[in-house]
Amino acid sequence: MIICKTRGLLLSSKFFLVSGPKGVCVNNAGHLVVVDNKASCVLIFQLNGKLLLRFGTRGGQQDQLAGPHYVAVNSMGQIIVSDFHNHSIKVSITTALKLFESFL
Repeated sequence: MIICKTRGLLLSSKFFLVSGPKGVCVNNAGHLVVVDNKASCVLIFQLNGKLLLRFGTRGGQQDQLAGPHYVAVNSMGQIIVSDFHNHSIKVSITTALKLFESFL
């Protein structure tokens, strides 16, 4: 991950394994939220590149992802993920306990 300021000034450069980043946004706390399409997970990073949280597994259950493409964060801090192969939109309830509530 390479993090730059608006004018391209390098702030941070970190190496970590993200196999298929697809969607990205910034949450209310200023953290970078990334969906990894190949690993079927959500990753949350500090802007310096430090990984804070990784959640989600591949599968067809309500709390699993299969081909996440886009991510957004609403005003309540919930993470919203479009789940391509499960034909659904997943909304995080909390990132630690119950991960997703599905809406078709």
